[in-house]
Amino acid sequence: LFSMNVMDDSGEIKCTAFRDQVDKFYDMIEPNKVYFIRKGTLKTADKRYSSIDNDYEMTFNNDSEVIPCDDDESLPAISFNFVEIGNLQSVEPNTMVGE
Repeated sequence: LFSMNVMDDSGEIKCTAFRDQVDKFYDMIEPNKVYFIRKGTLKTADKRYSSIDNDYEMTFNNDSEVIPCDDDESLPAISFNFVEIGNLQSVEPNTMVGE
């Protein structure tokens, strides 16, 4: 299993790969690179495991494709929600921090 958060101009989405898709995609995907992702399976997001503001998440399947793109001139910026260690006690239980 591996998962990653990807984004474009429309927002972010969590993508997860299992079993054979891990072998197929894990070594080819690099942080801060641009890819075309096609034929993933969309499902309702399980908010217990993601802090991304998206109602859906993508799962790679046997038909999924990840194609590198050389056009990385206008990468969208990823925003983080860090919490100082001293303030962790004031964070609601089960809240994702550091993302």
